[in-house]
Amino acid sequence: MTRVNIVDSSNSKEDEEFIYGVGASEFGQIFLLIDESEVVWYSAFADNINAVTSELNKVKTIWPKASISENNDKIQEIVSIKIFANNTNCLEVKLKGTDFQIAVWKAIANLKEGATASYEDIAKAIGNPKAIRAVASAVTNNKVAYLIPCHRVISKSGGLSKYKWGGQRKMKLLSYEKAI
Repeated sequence: MTRVNIVDSSNSKEDEEFIYGVGASEFGQIFLLIDESEVVWYSAFADNINAVTSELNKVKTIWPKASISENNDKIQEIVSIKIFANNTNCLEVKLKGTDFQIAVWKAIANLKEGATASYEDIAKAIGNPKAIRAVASAVTNNKVAYLIPCHRVISKSGGLSKYKWGGQRKMKLLSYEKAI
């Protein structure tokens, strides 16, 4: 499993240069947006051309002045070698969101492989124990799927709760992580 190093995005430019593409994994197609240093800015599961187009349109909305080029070979290399290889690679990730969202995403990134936490656990971890619904909203708005492992967040009762990319995929990801 890849370790994630969250880097400061406060020095980001509006006219960033990005590379995007899709790479295959055992969990489905992964849409990635990276910069020339291979820092990941955005990732999502995108299993068909409509999903890829939708994710690309979201990216263009978030970074309207960015230069974006396609390179599926480069993205496949990152997916295969840096994300889903059983190694200790460290991948840098930049997060764009509110201070609260970033705090939630950092707390989720600190969860160990195979571990889960409830929305309430995350709220407590960031020092805001009553912000359970706000945590759920931040989880839903995670722009770096899998790398910020929102699939590890479950309901207080232990149920899988909703997952943007489907309950089956969430179960498969959690099973995979527990087996490592």
